[in-house]
Amino acid sequence: MKFSGTNSEKSNLAEMIRKDIIGELEAINQYDLHYRMTDDPVAKKVFADIRDEEKVHVGELFTLLAYIEPEDAKFLAKGEEEVKEFIN
Repeated sequence: MKFSGTNSEKSNLAEMIRKDIIGELEAINQYDLHYRMTDDPVAKKVFADIRDEEKVHVGELFTLLAYIEPEDAKFLAKGEEEVKEFIN
């Protein structure tokens, strides 16, 4: 399936999604900091759960961005392959 909006809509939506990804990554860092700053087991569970939900959001947004901007998906895949070369 291909995105059905205009080029302008596509560009604006892609920009908003990238900003959303930044926000989600900042939230992950913030909740992880909260998690590390407390010894309370209930608070740790709540912060870890929220942090991990934000990680899911990042995955959803990257997938949506790949749908909106297939060229971005190619760059992400290329980056993944480059890192895998170092791992192997």
